[in-house]
Amino acid sequence: MAIRVRNISTFSRGILNILLSKPGDSKTMKFDAEAAHRILHTRLVPEMEAVNGPDAAETRGYLIRVILQLLCIDDLKEITDWATTSIISWYHEGPEWKSSFEQRLQQLVRCICPSCEAKLEPDVFWITDC
Repeated sequence: MAIRVRNISTFSRGILNILLSKPGDSKTMKFDAEAAHRILHTRLVPEMEAVNGPDAAETRGYLIRVILQLLCIDDLKEITDWATTSIISWYHEGPEWKSSFEQRLQQLVRCICPSCEAKLEPDVFWITDC
């Protein structure tokens, strides 16, 4: 199981690096996003849903970060709809995913606004002191 989690982690970090690399033309960016969506949807997310454990939480965080990055790409309604639906489903139905999502979101807020103090209340994310 540890090998599977490491493989998922490696692939998700690689996909994130591709999506965050210097943007080329929009056609290339769309192609990369579509390939990332296909890999996430058909392999990585289903495999991740089958594993648990301490290493799984960090790997779920990488997958969540990739999916959040897919939300930032314009003109790909099918992919953004899938990403939005996945996040909503995880947040409402999967306690492991919800926890990983909240942690990853807090990390992103800290990166964007280092002076922010992020607090998580049950089912509410508040940002104060920005």
